[in-house]
Amino acid sequence: LRDQGIAHVVISLGAEGALWVNASGAWLAKPPEVEVISTVGAGDSMVGGLIYGLMMRESSEHTLRLATAVSALAVSQSNVGITDRTQLAAMMARVELDPFN
Repeated sequence: LRDQGIAHVVISLGAEGALWVNASGAWLAKPPEVEVISTVGAGDSMVGGLIYGLMMRESSEHTLRLATAVSALAVSQSNVGITDRTQLAAMMARVELDPFN
């Protein structure tokens, strides 16, 4: 897909995380274990986190960590949205992020 001109390729691995490939490299993100309340909106939350990170011109690593954390928070609650930035920062710190070759 990258060879066809697609700038960002993100593959969801469900509870196992996500793989992101772009011009800067490739990363595998693994979310922390959370109690799953509902998976509704998990993918949309991840896409929202990716778009936000890109719009804010964050690094690829920060953006994928953010998107993975937002998605993990989404499945751990029945309501919509994140109102506690401290909770988000704590979840981001628990995301495992590794270069993918």
